[in-house]
Amino acid sequence: MKPILVNYKPTIEGLVKFEREFSEEHGPFVFFGFLWTAYDDYLQSGNDWNVTAAAPWSTDYHNPARKAYSKGVSKVLKIEKWWKFPGSMLLAPDSPGLTPIQDALEIEHDLVELIDVELFGKEIRRAYIITCQRLSPATVAGRN
Repeated sequence: MKPILVNYKPTIEGLVKFEREFSEEHGPFVFFGFLWTAYDDYLQSGNDWNVTAAAPWSTDYHNPARKAYSKGVSKVLKIEKWWKFPGSMLLAPDSPGLTPIQDALEIEHDLVELIDVELFGKEIRRAYIITCQRLSPATVAGRN
């Protein structure tokens, strides 16, 4: 039996609000999305949802924004206590895996739903993309 997505609306709305507020305080995301991997990947990982983000601060381990991000995402995901907590993946803002989705989509502080796509080399059953933008090279490097 495949996993069933039930009552995701409060979580998605919470992540949209979190992303907007976090961006205002810590700077823009290059990418922020909520991904549901294909069933085979789910069985192997034991974890079907994944919050994936990329931002100029994402590779700086000493940046306070990294800690604030982890706390903020955890707080939003507790809305759905019945879920096994998903992973949260931070990518470098110039990660090559972002290029195909940046070429196909440009969105900021909004919501696009993608169904049965390949992202980051994985089959994704469903993705909620909240921000996906092409930033200037200086912003990506954290020098905005």
